[in-house]
Amino acid sequence: VCYTEANVPERDDLLGWAESSAVIYANSVLGARSNRNSIMVDVCMAVTGLAPEFGLFFPENRRGQVLVRLDIEKMDDDALGYLIGKRVVDRIPVLTHWPFDTVQLKNMGAAMAAAGAIAMFHVEGVTPECPSLDAVFDDEPDETITITQADLDGLRAERPVQDRAGLVVFGCPQMTLAEVEQVGRHFVGKRVRKRTLFHVMPGDFEKLQQMPLFDELLKAGVEFHQHCPLAGLTVRLSPRQKHVLTCSGKLHYYLQGADYGTLEDLLEQAGVA
Repeated sequence: VCYTEANVPERDDLLGWAESSAVIYANSVLGARSNRNSIMVDVCMAVTGLAPEFGLFFPENRRGQVLVRLDIEKMDDDALGYLIGKRVVDRIPVLTHWPFDTVQLKNMGAAMAAAGAIAMFHVEGVTPECPSLDAVFDDEPDETITITQADLDGLRAERPVQDRAGLVVFGCPQMTLAEVEQVGRHFVGKRVRKRTLFHVMPGDFEKLQQMPLFDELLKAGVEFHQHCPLAGLTVRLSPRQKHVLTCSGKLHYYLQGADYGTLEDLLEQAGVA
């Protein structure tokens, strides 16, 4: 894709990607450039090979605006993304250093994009455009906020609320194979007591089917889906199962009746803790 203006050189890192979780991942983790367009804009970009010249395509619009200091002992990346989204809203947050892996960045970014319409974030010493705080701030931040452990813990639903869940749902965005392996090991040799759904990336689901873990999880009662749980559960929840417990900040934000819990909370409600 290239810019529309003839005096701007053609680039090969511009993307049209009509999904907020993908847009924030592209900008923040891949170091590519994308905007939160409507799907029709992205279709036009695909057909013409041209992109509207605005927003995060320009370096000056990718600078940090809000400094987010982390005072956390035990990381919950989904909860962190949700809380940052709620407090930063449509600006670019810059997080002080935490050794996030790419899966954590995926889930945190998805929650930010959902809760705060954020299209890009930086993490000091982790994301490609932020080797240091000085690299992404022109001057002092517009605002500085602190997210504490108490803030993360405060997002969790209380135990009576967790108990009402008819479904335990993992994956929004869909789980990677690494996530399935990490979470799935808790289910091996056990049997769920509540309906438990794993929503897995289609490509990784094919790989999972070739692994012994897949059969072990089926024996445990885990249900597998390859679609986004938000789309499926919005139209398919029965009255008996209208309450969901999830560790996805994105699903918690969008789906009515989706309460938030940590991984440990979900494992307990599933009956495999």
